Amino acid sequence: GVLYNNNFTELVRFPEGKSAETYTVIDTVERIREEAFFYCDKIKEIILPESVKAIGESAFKNCKSLEKLILPESITEIGESILENCENINNVLYLGSELGWSKIAIGKGNEQLIEKVQFAKTAEEDSSDPVVVLTSQALLVNGTMQKTEIYNIDGSNYFKLRDIAALLNGTGSQFSVEYDGSAGLIVVQCGEEYINTGTELVTGVDHSSTAVKSPQRLIVDGSVLSFTAYNIGGFNFFKLRDLGSALGFYVDYNSVNRAMIIKSK
Repeated sequence: GVLYNNNFTELVRFPEGKSAETYTVIDTVERIREEAFFYCDKIKEIILPESVKAIGESAFKNCKSLEKLILPESITEIGESILENCENINNVLYLGSELGWSKIAIGKGNEQLIEKVQFAKTAEEDSSDPVVVLTSQALLVNGTMQKTEIYNIDGSNYFKLRDIAALLNGTGSQFSVEYDGSAGLIVVQCGEEYINTGTELVTGVDHSSTAVKSPQRLIVDGSVLSFTAYNIGGFNFFKLRDLGSALGFYVDYNSVNRAMIIKSK
């Protein structure tokens, strides 16, 4: 059968001889490994779920019968030459807009992918105003209740990056935050001490009316990452689960006391 890693977050290998013409990847998968579908020359359509964020180099190499590839809006990274020798590909559908596509880190050798891609959303649909609400959501960090500025945006909780850095400082999941003005990137180094700026963990003022989508990207330990982000009150806010996945801390939700949970390494 299809080979995944232990927690089913990575698709490692699709069987070369599998006869299925259409395959939908399970919705726990966040990464398609390098050459995961190598020489699967019978498959015609591959559908990636909204959980997938990254596709490894040459992931679909030599899938000579592949005609259609559906990419989710959640994709932030595409490795080199993912469609190498896919001579029958004629339909690449990205479920976001051209604006969203422009934020994806795309490796070399993907000229065919870029030429074939079509967009499911228009720019107008992508830029529709989000519902932004300042929330009093409870937050437990390593068992201690904390207060910070949290916004619920279209059903997801967004946190200020510097607040999370301050809360995890001195733990096994600490990270530094700096801004590279010349590159327009936030530079994050895992394991390094965070230096407070005096703007952390400030509460009491509702800045929800200032929320706009932000194109801000992060460099985490040298890798450029793109997440859905909002600039609110002059600061960048990110989904807590995206930050946990990228920076190596555990995120959960306790439905009994309705609290977000953060645990460091």
